[in-house]
Amino acid sequence: MSDIFNKLEKIVSEKYISKDIYVRHAYSRNVDIVLQGVPDIVIRPKDTQEISEILKVANEENITVIPRGAGICEFGGSKPIGDNGIILDMKRMDNIVNLNEENLVVTVEAGISWAKLNEYLCHFGLYTGSMGPGSGMTASIGGGISHHSVGGGGCAKYGACTNQLVSLEVVLPTGEIIETGSQANKYSKFPFNRFGNGPDLAGLFCGDNGIFGVKTKVSLQIFPKPEFAEYKTFQLPRKEREVSAKILNEIRQRGIDVYDAMYIMDLIVRLTANEGYMPIWSQLKKKRGLIFYTIEANTEVELDEKVKLLDNIMEANKSEDLGTEISNGNIAKWHYEEQGHWQFYHNLWGIFPTMQPLTAECFSPINQYPKILDDIDQWDMEHDQDMRKIFEWLVIVLLPGVDQ
Repeated sequence: MSDIFNKLEKIVSEKYISKDIYVRHAYSRNVDIVLQGVPDIVIRPKDTQEISEILKVANEENITVIPRGAGICEFGGSKPIGDNGIILDMKRMDNIVNLNEENLVVTVEAGISWAKLNEYLCHFGLYTGSMGPGSGMTASIGGGISHHSVGGGGCAKYGACTNQLVSLEVVLPTGEIIETGSQANKYSKFPFNRFGNGPDLAGLFCGDNGIFGVKTKVSLQIFPKPEFAEYKTFQLPRKEREVSAKILNEIRQRGIDVYDAMYIMDLIVRLTANEGYMPIWSQLKKKRGLIFYTIEANTEVELDEKVKLLDNIMEANKSEDLGTEISNGNIAKWHYEEQGHWQFYHNLWGIFPTMQPLTAECFSPINQYPKILDDIDQWDMEHDQDMRKIFEWLVIVLLPGVDQ
């Protein structure tokens, strides 16, 4: 391993490579407490060419490479499985390469965060539409593309962040550098289209968790941010799961253009309110499930018409408007205006000792999720005693001295 380290050190200089146990151990974690493995080497390249040289060395030496964006991921894709490999930290590659305002395409290095990109775009009245992962806007663009992320906000209107993808620059495991989309054509002067050059090769690298290659540059379609927006949160009646699915299906079937719409189950409301993590819900008399919508419009007339349509659907399904302000429990306003996005879920991370997120983004038809949630509840009841034993054992092993 010393020979490999020396080869890699010549590529990036000693300042950006480490085999120190404390550094390597830090890179063995993300938001969960499961220690899957410690890498042999951590390296922080500055550009595509350095990544190409690193992968050539790794390929020759048959050593695993794990690309890591912001390292927040709940999937575990940014840390090694087993004590081996090279962590490729992409944080140095966080530059905006080009903004094409005429064609509404932005090109960035893959290590840039959704927050940094959208802060830059807001000065031009633009945004990315879908805001990337639910792990937060500090997540990297490359990580979002690698996960087909839909959690950051805007996905009801724009879909997964990969829907916005125009082209990619990728370094293959052999070290070869390729371009996808319009940039696969050597005569193309700038990224403008994902399709039309044969098969959609960019699709191979969407949702791959970095397995098929290292994304180095990403070109995304961007959008003018509408001037007007409205956001409302409602408390659902009994049989909230079925009612929420009915509401969401009706919004979709009537073709109402919403930026976001989300059902928050009663369990989440109770936990976050009772534990003090979401004080805005503590005043709710009944800790039932919630549903919210966010809409955007280019005129006040358009906005008002959308609000009327959506409010009629909510009222017809006996849902109660919580009020206009965040302090009333209107999480939709916080979600959009304060860029909270899905981060209220982050309050659940570590809410009880040893309980940490290990999740995935699972898709299902709207009318199926009530049954899926019922099945999960049934499984929980059937395995309650086993889960309690595991919980108690983890507290003893991982957190000695904590009262059970």
